Amino acid sequence: MLCGTFITMRSLVLACSVLALSAMARPALGCVGDCNGDGAVAINELIAGVGIALGNQALSACPPFDADGNGSIAINELIAAVNNALGAC
Repeated sequence: MLCGTFITMRSLVLACSVLALSAMARPALGCVGDCNGDGAVAINELIAGVGIALGNQALSACPPFDADGNGSIAINELIAAVNNALGAC
């Protein structure tokens, strides 16, 4: 019984550590693609995101596109911005 309790506690500690690390890795962003911080994604902001993803503009032109904080824009981040443009942030 003691061995089972140890393994369960060890698993719990490992799971909590993974959750804490994944939360730290994500920047706190309001809305993917919202370059000017107005709570909406406009067409010009989508165009800026595509330009950044293609390497035609620096990420500093619109940091909110980098949802995972890895320094680049991937297709999933562009899709998230399009969804935000169609709906609400």
